[in-house]
Amino acid sequence: EEAGEEWTVPELTCEKCIDLNEDTFLETVDKNNLRDDSLLLVEFYSPFCGSCQEFAPVLNRLADYQVPNTIVARFDITEQNIPKYNNQELFQVESTPTLYLVGYSPSIYAEMYSGKHEFDAILQWLTKKRNSR
Repeated sequence: EEAGEEWTVPELTCEKCIDLNEDTFLETVDKNNLRDDSLLLVEFYSPFCGSCQEFAPVLNRLADYQVPNTIVARFDITEQNIPKYNNQELFQVESTPTLYLVGYSPSIYAEMYSGKHEFDAILQWLTKKRNSR
């Protein structure tokens, strides 16, 4: 950054995604009744991250695809602390983007996605998880 120059935060838009923060995470988990067979796909990201910028169109496509009973959300880790649930750390985010699937069976769980950050691979994983419930 040159002296006197302003810099702006890159905007990663996802119109059909829910933008979460520490407060709305718990509200979203409860509001969307994850106990009733819904899943929450959460991307932990940083708008400054090049890989997150490259992944943004994939997340948009997943949200547009509307996997049944699956809510697509994202969480900007540069803006707030990673959420806890009942004082439990469910999420281990060491790099971005990091994807987790959150659901209930019989209590809340979070499973990290470890495959390729490509639409088809993530959709296949989501479908497999959805069908195994």
